[in-house]
Amino acid sequence: MYENENKLVDNIWEVILGEEISTLVDLHKRKNLATSKDKALWSKWWRGELPPQFEPDLIPVFKWLEKAILIGIEVKYARPGYSLRICEGFEQAMSYTLMGFDGVAVWQIFDTEVEDFVVESYAKALHAVKTGFDLPIFSLVTKIEDPEEMTFSFFEEYGKSTTKPHRPGYYLIWIRNTVKNNRNPLLSEKKIQNRRKLLKNNLNVIV
Repeated sequence: MYENENKLVDNIWEVILGEEISTLVDLHKRKNLATSKDKALWSKWWRGELPPQFEPDLIPVFKWLEKAILIGIEVKYARPGYSLRICEGFEQAMSYTLMGFDGVAVWQIFDTEVEDFVVESYAKALHAVKTGFDLPIFSLVTKIEDPEEMTFSFFEEYGKSTTKPHRPGYYLIWIRNTVKNNRNPLLSEKKIQNRRKLLKNNLNVIV
């Protein structure tokens, strides 16, 4: 069991950096995207104010066909005795679309001590909400299977997947593949395209 969500995110970040993941160029964790420097740069080039502070848990940067794929991931951790709201993390992820990410994701992670039937109930409810409202969010519901090996089992609307548990890099690639084929619909707006330029500058992306 992890002491808190930040400890889990730190571990996931370290594990992913230790793996060789195709097309992954960089991986940021808990990066504030609305610092005073960002606000000053924004006001220098464009009118109006930046949205409120944004700090995704993980920001993977991929290079795909000479272009960058930027993804904002919100991680939510559930320990025994600490339940999540059904759609916890969705509000943050939706706000990340305003910054010009190619895609956003909510990754709900349940501790190994949480019963499978509890995780299944979350997976079913999330699927119903996401598909019912056609939300542009990749949602992932997993449970820690082996804390030492850092492997996760995946839960879908039908219950626990029969595939073997995987390490974080596997799920990161899955998120990438989904996002590159289903981009943020707000990117068609000029102001969102401008924010994407600022986002790329913040993340040191030059393509």
